[in-house]
Amino acid sequence: DDDLRAIRRIKARMERERIPKGEDPDFHLKLGRGSLSDVEWLVQLLQLQHAHDHPELRTPSTTGALEAAREAGFVSTADAQVLREAWTIVREISSGVTSPRERQSWAPARAALSTVASSR
Repeated sequence: DDDLRAIRRIKARMERERIPKGEDPDFHLKLGRGSLSDVEWLVQLLQLQHAHDHPELRTPSTTGALEAAREAGFVSTADAQVLREAWTIVREISSGVTSPRERQSWAPARAALSTVASSR
């Protein structure tokens, strides 16, 4: 629908404008594909769509809202688990990884994430 397309355009614009030039968006912890923002935007979209009928979704906690969405049947158990694990891992890595200009960078964490991904 139109609202969903508008939200996707806003997210794409934010990624274009906030990822530093020359940095590969696929390897940006906060804004790249599969990043923290992907999980957060998904959860927030579910909150916008369903929180009026499901007050348990009305929480500022990403993982809490994700669990509420799973319990309400908006996300499968398997998908919720993958999203929660990815969010937690990237969150832990991003809190300890900064570049010389204090920008979050995926490159130093690539090996750790590859290890996790290959274990699945």
